[in-house]
Amino acid sequence: MIKRFLAALGVVVALSACTVEVKSQPTPTPTVTTTADPAPAPEPAVTESSQFLDYVTSDSAALDQWPDSELLTAGDAICTGFTGGLSLEEVTQVLIDSDLTEDELIPLVIASVKYLCPENADAILEYEDTTSA
Repeated sequence: MIKRFLAALGVVVALSACTVEVKSQPTPTPTVTTTADPAPAPEPAVTESSQFLDYVTSDSAALDQWPDSELLTAGDAICTGFTGGLSLEEVTQVLIDSDLTEDELIPLVIASVKYLCPENADAILEYEDTTSA
């Protein structure tokens, strides 16, 4: 029995001589992810071209059927005519010769001068002066 006791005591002494090193590991930092509401989409920019298209298509049912690219091309051509020195009568005649109706050409000319080339507004004012005199 003493032998067992001594053996047990020996084990206890041996274990007590051992040092147990407890290594602590860093505790993980919880990750918090917050999701914010997405920013609202910016309003589309209002450009001269979009104003031109809105005016033309809302003023003429016939022009509402035209592709935007053709309307813009026609508006640019009208502006080029005025910039090149053509009068309102000459620009109008070119449009009539291109088979545009009065219902189509009037909104095109007005919208072109109003939104695409306002620097040519004098061409319309000059025409009004000659017809009212």
